[in-house]
Amino acid sequence: MSRRWRASRNVWTSYSLFNVRVLYREDGLKFYRAVAKKWKRALKPGGKLAFEVGFDQAPAVEYILAEHGYQDIQTTLDPGMHWRVVEGSTGQIEFFGG
Repeated sequence: MSRRWRASRNVWTSYSLFNVRVLYREDGLKFYRAVAKKWKRALKPGGKLAFEVGFDQAPAVEYILAEHGYQDIQTTLDPGMHWRVVEGSTGQIEFFGG
């Protein structure tokens, strides 16, 4: 199974989405938990993590992102009026002084 990932403008894309789906079919949310946990450390302050989610998974993925400390969590509808993309950010850098 391919576990290689590549960075493209701060967006991470799987080379083998089919294999990821097969690996995590027992628990459809296991993938989101693993990525949310591991990628929080890899993102720069203010960086975003976005998931395309399956039917009825958006509320659970929102919760997973919140559980791992992501902020500004937003969910977007697709053209078919299904909640399809869930994203969260690592928060902004705070500047002190003048």
